[in-house]
Amino acid sequence: MSYELKIDPKKRAASRFIGKVRKALVSAAIDEKSLSGINQQKVAASLGVNRSVINRMLKGDGNLTLRSIGELAWALGWEPEFTMKRRAEPKAATNTPPVEQPAVRFSAGSTKQNVTVYPAQSPRNASSYVEAAE
Repeated sequence: MSYELKIDPKKRAASRFIGKVRKALVSAAIDEKSLSGINQQKVAASLGVNRSVINRMLKGDGNLTLRSIGELAWALGWEPEFTMKRRAEPKAATNTPPVEQPAVRFSAGSTKQNVTVYPAQSPRNASSYVEAAE
């Protein structure tokens, strides 16, 4: 017997976005750990929360809000950047390729989609940023 799961396109899109955000946060945490030696305990202490809160956020059990993403990125010494782009229209019956719409970029702090996290350029980690770029 097989089952077919019907997933609402809206829920699928939201879940994929959350997955991308979480993946970017985990990548930033791993990169920062290798550059500066920071760990979950130090991140938690800088945010004034228990280490388990940070662990849940990175593991996928915690609720990510825009505020918690910004605070976690800040504690890691990184800066979140979001972009939003028009989703592709369903393919037509013709053989013409779909036209890619240009991405719209916003400055940090506004609501956006498709997350990329960049190191913050601050005196605290400026040397590690240069080393990572080489």
